[in-house]
Amino acid sequence: MERDAERAVLLFRQAADAGNPRARYNLALHLLRGDGVAQNLVIAETYFRQAAGQGYTPAMVQLARMYSLGQGTAQSESEAALWYRAAAEAGDAEAQFMIAALHARGDGVPKRLVDAARWFAKAAEQGHATAQFNIGVFYRDGTGVERDPVRAAEWFGRAADQGLAVAQANLGKLYLSGDGVPQDAKAAARLLARAAEAGDSDAETTLGILFLQGHGVDHDPAAAEELFRQAAERGYAPALFQLGNFYSEDRGSGTNPAEAARCYRGAAEAGHLASQLIVARNHLAGVWGPRDEAAAAAWFHRAAEAGHAGAQFQLATMYCTATGVPKDLDAAVAWYRRAAEQGERIAQYNLAVMLVRGDGVKPDPEEALNWYRKAAEQGVPEAQIALGDLYAIGRGVAVDRDEARRWFEKAAGQGHEAAAARLAALSRMQAQQLGEQVQGQQPANAPASQSGPQRAGSGS
Repeated sequence: MERDAERAVLLFRQAADAGNPRARYNLALHLLRGDGVAQNLVIAETYFRQAAGQGYTPAMVQLARMYSLGQGTAQSESEAALWYRAAAEAGDAEAQFMIAALHARGDGVPKRLVDAARWFAKAAEQGHATAQFNIGVFYRDGTGVERDPVRAAEWFGRAADQGLAVAQANLGKLYLSGDGVPQDAKAAARLLARAAEAGDSDAETTLGILFLQGHGVDHDPAAAEELFRQAAERGYAPALFQLGNFYSEDRGSGTNPAEAARCYRGAAEAGHLASQLIVARNHLAGVWGPRDEAAAAAWFHRAAEAGHAGAQFQLATMYCTATGVPKDLDAAVAWYRRAAEQGERIAQYNLAVMLVRGDGVKPDPEEALNWYRKAAEQGVPEAQIALGDLYAIGRGVAVDRDEARRWFEKAAGQGHEAAAARLAALSRMQAQQLGEQVQGQQPANAPASQSGPQRAGSGS
């Protein structure tokens, strides 16, 4: 039967004018698409709103989409959330998924992961494949729910059975780790292969690693390289990183440094942290050509900005030594502090030294003591010696030579010669102090000294 869009619009309009919510919804769809009638988003929004107000769930969902996109009305995530919630409460699986996603991001509604998990679970129970995957992620990571890898695997499995590649890949990874399922490399490889065939870049990359290792599959470097290339061609940074590793290793026919460098740089440009660090270090060491300190500093800076503590430490050191950047002790302190706050122990020690000296920062012995202690507790012998010195002389703390000895002994136990010298000096100091105390003492039965000679027979 030939489709007549204009006649359909006429009939829907008649029924819509009579108050039929389904007709209003269908007329709005024609107006939205310009199908059989001139496109008019504003009037479409009006009809969707009328139908939604009558409780017609598909109209609620469509109205929410229009508010989310700003079609025919001002864009408003909060208004979109209102209509998605109404449709979700009416049982619409897509609306349940959408209101969950809004709660997960905090768009238009408060960010509440517990609510996100609840709505993802409702949509998942209705067979929504992406919701099944998402609630699986929540159970795997303990997000909004108590961590439960067994339930995570169950939800990944249900989504995987519907052909969702990302669920197949993640279930495969659970089989690799044995988290929530028995460890089974062959089952993992089968699932990853299904996802890779569907074009999932993560699955291609992980499966490539298995071929390199011969884990769950036959050892096949050529297959690994091809999988890495497929994922890399889609711009997947971890695959470029793996290709960089692949070409850096000699597999019998030599290495390919130029191709390795190209892959590492591509991954680094895409924001891959490990690749950024490799590029930075190779520039600093001159591995791919002349040493380029400025390029190294630029790459360390990108990794540092992304939060990598090691890069923050390295960048701080470069600012201290004017390596690739102008000398800037203020910047050095700032980067040492960021690394120290993440637990980077040498950064903690260096920051303490700068706080003591007042290099790039106002001197602050109290804060310095705190960072010396943190570094010392992580086993930095120089920090242990510095902390022992402070206790030995009472700088910023009360004199406590027993505590000083404890820290010197820890550093000496690591073979630090200066600590052994400190211990010897401390022993001499304590021995001298003890001798002075003994000399100043008098026998318990000795009479008090007299102011002048006593005559025999005199008395009171």
